[in-house]
Amino acid sequence: MRQEYTNVVITGVGGLGNILLTRLMGMALYQRHSRVITSEERGIAQRTGSVSAVVRAGRQIETSCLYSQHTDYLLGLEPLEALRKLSFCQRGTMTLLSDLQFPIGRSLARQRQYPDFQHIVQAFRSHCAVLVIPMRQLLGREQLADRFSSAVMFGVFCASYGFSQTFAAQLLSETVAPAYLEANQRALATGFDWLEQQNLPAAPEHGLKRA
Repeated sequence: MRQEYTNVVITGVGGLGNILLTRLMGMALYQRHSRVITSEERGIAQRTGSVSAVVRAGRQIETSCLYSQHTDYLLGLEPLEALRKLSFCQRGTMTLLSDLQFPIGRSLARQRQYPDFQHIVQAFRSHCAVLVIPMRQLLGREQLADRFSSAVMFGVFCASYGFSQTFAAQLLSETVAPAYLEANQRALATGFDWLEQQNLPAAPEHGLKRA
């Protein structure tokens, strides 16, 4: 039976703009759904501390608990943190996975080796559809700091979901402080442009949705 709501899981580490991305996702999905609820799960409030959130949108929703029965999108701003949420993925999930890695986080703090990135990708491919975003390359090309990866990710999501770049840019202008707006707008445009250049295969049920 088709789910009556859209569930988006966002995961990353402190310093990548997770909170901003969660806010933008809620605002965007509210344009297509009568109710939107967000739930955040924060770890250490500093750079590389684990941060996760859920944005749930639909007509009849009561909670946005992270432990949902289905996930439409998983937005992974950091690969290892995304891997920790692999259990939320199933057939029909679309994972947008950044390649921006922070091995100085919990893995090394516990003296564990950071997994090979391709092993992480393969783990996702065995569960769901995954689109790897070359985040480090995209940010470097625009000379943008890591914290702007959230705006790139938002651009990729909006382009995949059928939202226009004009609409997404308007949401940014309503949310981001003027001092950081220009850089975030460039990051957003980078995400849109990158996705449009991809030769994507046919999408799964909750995969890349074109308007």
